[in-house]
Amino acid sequence: MRDREETLIEQTVASILIPLEALTRALQWTASLSEAADELGVDDRTLATRLEHLHPSERAALSTHLADATR
Repeated sequence: MRDREETLIEQTVASILIPLEALTRALQWTASLSEAADELGVDDRTLATRLEHLHPSERAALSTHLADATR
């Protein structure tokens, strides 16, 4: 039970620290996830947690914005 609660807290914190708009902007111009984490002011693990647990609607929006940025 405790591990589950800690995981939920990590996901919540990552979501609060990394709003979707900031995540999108960082991923549009950075060359690596480590660089994106630095830009967002978080560690690599927090960024990985945020990316792993994106809501499907967030994942779709992020994909759309990143695809538009490469055009």
